[in-house]
Amino acid sequence: FTEMVIELLIADLGKYNPMYGQIFQLLLEGYKKKEILEQVDTGTAKSQGYDLIRKVRGMPKTSATALAAPCMIRSPATCPYRSLIFFR
Repeated sequence: FTEMVIELLIADLGKYNPMYGQIFQLLLEGYKKKEILEQVDTGTAKSQGYDLIRKVRGMPKTSATALAAPCMIRSPATCPYRSLIFFR
């Protein structure tokens, strides 16, 4: 179940910006910031690249809140994510 949620978060980040999904995936795989900057062309200076990685690291929290928001507004029975076992 956890892997499914992580995959959804990565997909959500990738929809926002494909580079963000790629960076987050590399963070999950244990890559260090320097290694990530070597693999991902951020199009920025080194210090801005580090800032971008920090930003991406914090984005899943926002993404997870956005995923759960429809469930907070509606009842669990009408939640579009009920098939993901949130309410079983």
